Amino acid sequence: MNASLDKRAAAVAGLSGVAIWLLTRRYDGIHNDAALYALMALAWRDPARFASDLFVRFGSQDPFSIFSPIYSSAIGAFSFQGASIVLTLAAHALWLYGAWRLTHALARGIAGHLAFVTLAAISAVYGGWAVLYAGEGLLTPRPFAEGLSLLALAWLMRGAWLRCVAALVLALLLHPAMALAGIGAAWMLAALRRPVLWWAAGIGAALTVLLAAAGVEPFGRLARIMDPAWLTAVKAHNGFVFTGAWLPADWVRLAAQLALCIAAAVWSKGERRRLFIAAAFCGAGGTLAALIGADGLHDELIVQLQTWRLAWLTAVVSLPAIIVLALRLRRKALGPAAVALLAAPVIILTRPFCDKPWAWALALVMSAAGLAFAVSLRAGRAPNLSRTARRMIIEAAIILPLGAGADSLINLAQDWVFFAQHHAFSLDPTSFVGVRLILLAAGAGLILLTRRAFAAALATASVALIIVALAWDGRTAWERYIVSGAAPPTVMPAAGAVLWSEDAPPTWFLLRRPAYVSMTQGAGLLFSHATADAWRARAAIARPLVNIQDWSLASHSPSCAQRLAPVSLDTVRHVCVAAGPDLAGVVLDRPLVGGRARTFTTPAPEPIYCQAKRDLKLVGIDHFAFVACPAER
Repeated sequence: MNASLDKRAAAVAGLSGVAIWLLTRRYDGIHNDAALYALMALAWRDPARFASDLFVRFGSQDPFSIFSPIYSSAIGAFSFQGASIVLTLAAHALWLYGAWRLTHALARGIAGHLAFVTLAAISAVYGGWAVLYAGEGLLTPRPFAEGLSLLALAWLMRGAWLRCVAALVLALLLHPAMALAGIGAAWMLAALRRPVLWWAAGIGAALTVLLAAAGVEPFGRLARIMDPAWLTAVKAHNGFVFTGAWLPADWVRLAAQLALCIAAAVWSKGERRRLFIAAAFCGAGGTLAALIGADGLHDELIVQLQTWRLAWLTAVVSLPAIIVLALRLRRKALGPAAVALLAAPVIILTRPFCDKPWAWALALVMSAAGLAFAVSLRAGRAPNLSRTARRMIIEAAIILPLGAGADSLINLAQDWVFFAQHHAFSLDPTSFVGVRLILLAAGAGLILLTRRAFAAALATASVALIIVALAWDGRTAWERYIVSGAAPPTVMPAAGAVLWSEDAPPTWFLLRRPAYVSMTQGAGLLFSHATADAWRARAAIARPLVNIQDWSLASHSPSCAQRLAPVSLDTVRHVCVAAGPDLAGVVLDRPLVGGRARTFTTPAPEPIYCQAKRDLKLVGIDHFAFVACPAER
C-alpha cells in the first residue's frame, strides 16, 4: 500500500474506531467502581466529611494510587460532574492511543487498521463471571494504567526504553495491579531479547521477600493469611476474585485467548513474536499465581492484588492476533480453517450463550483444534485434507458464532420490549455480541472502502463519530441530578451516616454524607478485615429497611411487592436503636406507616428495578421520607 492510501485508510480507521468505542462505552454516570473512586476523591478533598464512611474508615486501596489526588484536583477545576466527564474522556483517549500504537506495531497498513477496529468493537473480557473487560467505560484508574501499559509496550517494541519505563512507572502509580501486566510483559520482552535480564526475576522476588519481612506496605501482607471468617465474607460478596469460583466458560475463554496468542507467536518473528509470548505468559502466570496464592494459600496480598487481572493484557493482545493470523495464514491450505477455529470462541464465549455446557465445550475443542492446525502448518506437518473437508471445518466454525450473535439479537429484541414499557433498557444495547459484530463489519467495511471511495468512507465515518459524540452522554435524569451539585433536598442532622437504598451514590453525592451501609461499599470487604466485619454487622441491621444482599451469580432483583412495601415506624426505630450513634437517619423510598416523617420530592425519579411475577419492572420514585434517629412518634 502506498503512503497516501495508507494515510487515508488510517484516517477512516481512526474515526471509525473512535466512533465504535464511544458508542459501546456511552457515559452513564458514576456508579459501581466509579462511585468508589469518586468517593475516595471526595474524601481526599474533604476528609472530615467522609472519614467515617464504611468504605473509607478502615482503609482501602487508595493509599497505593495517585488517582484520588488527581481526581480531587480535577473536581476543583471542573466541578464534580465536569471532572468525571473530562477524566473519562481522557481515559478513553489514552487507551485508544495506546491501542493504536500497539496494533500498528503488531501489524502494518490495512492489517493494523483492522486490528485497531477489532479492539474497539470486541470487548477484551477477562477474569471470572464476564464482569470485567479492558478499556472499560467507568471512570477508574484501570483504563489509564492499561493505556499507559499498551503505549509502553509499543514504545519498547520500537526501542524507546526511556519512554517505556516512564509510562510503566506512571501506570504503577495509578493502579499497581493493572500495571503489573505491562511491567511483566516488558520485562519478558526485554529478557527474550537479552537473556541476562532473566536474573531480574530473582532480584525482584528477593526484594519482595525483604520488603515483606520488613513489614513495608503492601508487601507486609504477603506474610499474612486471611482467616476463615474474613475469607468467607469476601467469597460471599466478591466471589469472582477467586479463580475457584469461576465458571467453566471463564476458563475456556482464557484458554482461547492463550491459544490465539500462542498461535500468533508461532507465526510471527522478532518483536511481534516476543510480545505474543509475553502476553500469553502474563495471562497464564498471573492466573496460576492466583490459583495457588489466593485459592490455595489464602495469602492476603495475593488475594487483594488479584494477580489473575494480568490476563487483561492477554485478552487485549489476542484480538489483533486474529488479524495477524489471518494475514499470515490466508494462503495456506488449512490456514483459513485454523483462523476460523481460533477466532470463533471469542464470539461464542459471551454470556448468556456460553453458560450452556455444550457451547463452552465446543469452544474449547475449536481452540485446541485451531492451535493444533496452526502449529502443524508452521512445522510443515499439517494434515492433507480435501477442499470439501476444509470448507466443512470453516462452516462448522462459523455456525456457533452466528448462533451466539442471533441469540444476542433475540435478547436485544426482548430488551426493546422492556424499553417500550419503561423508556429505559435493562442492559446496554451495544453490549450484545450481535451488535458488536455488526459494528465490526461496518468499521472494517469503511476501511476497505477507502481504496475505491475515500471521500464516501471518510464522510460516513465522520458523520458517525459526530452522531455518537452527541449521544455519548447517556445518563438518566436521576444520574444527572445526584451529581449536579444541587442542595440536599431536605434538612438533616449535622453529622452521622445516612441509610438510603441499596446503593451509596445518592447518599454520597446528593446528600454529601457518609453511607451507613450499601452494596456499593461491599467492595471494601476485600481490603480490610475490619470493613468486612462492620459491613456484615451493619447489613444485618439494615436489611429490614433496605434490600442488601451479597453480590454473586445468585443475586437478583427483589419482588416489587417486597421492595415497595410500606415500612412501619417501629421497624425504623428498631434499626436506629441497633445501629446506635453511627446512624443519623434513614431515607425511605416507600411509604411510612405508624408515624410522621419529613417528606421531600426530587426533580428526577430514582429508578428501582424489581420483579413483578417473572418480569423485570422499572419503577420511578420521586417522593421520599426522612426519619432522623432516634425515630420518635
